[in-house]
Amino acid sequence: GEGSAEYQAAERAVRAISLDPAGLAEARRLAREGRLADAVRMYQRLFGGSEPPIQYAVEYFLTLGGLSDGFEDARRGLTTLSARRPEDARIALALAQLLTYREETRNEGIAALERLAIGPDRLLRARPAGDVREPLAQALRVLSYGRPPEFAVPRMREALALLRDVHGERHSAVAGAL
Repeated sequence: GEGSAEYQAAERAVRAISLDPAGLAEARRLAREGRLADAVRMYQRLFGGSEPPIQYAVEYFLTLGGLSDGFEDARRGLTTLSARRPEDARIALALAQLLTYREETRNEGIAALERLAIGPDRLLRARPAGDVREPLAQALRVLSYGRPPEFAVPRMREALALLRDVHGERHSAVAGAL
């Protein structure tokens, strides 16, 4: 019936196919330019005010999460998607990346990125290593602005070692801050 989860999923899939390509390109351009509020409004118009289609959910929620008043909605959206699709590495990575956006959740995000790189949730088997490396390096750069707090230094050294071990290279921008 119309209220069933299967019906709603089919309806979202049909809506995704019929999305305006020019509107989608415009939303992405606005996001790249840092005009996040305009990008979110464009995405919401494209999605007809309902839940984003799965193929656009990650980019939408990461854009929404960049807004000061959108972070919690983005976190809830990605958490819900992750629970529905635990095998989807893109969603797990996006949620971990989103958590690095805020100081109060940054350590949680870095820990999640580390698990995705080497832990039991390891993405490297299924995804290119660069998918994990860039968000982790970015989060460490944010931690290293100015003088990193003492508690963060051992964590940053461990993560740098992880990045070197996994990717065979040094992240000098971050290492220079230690």
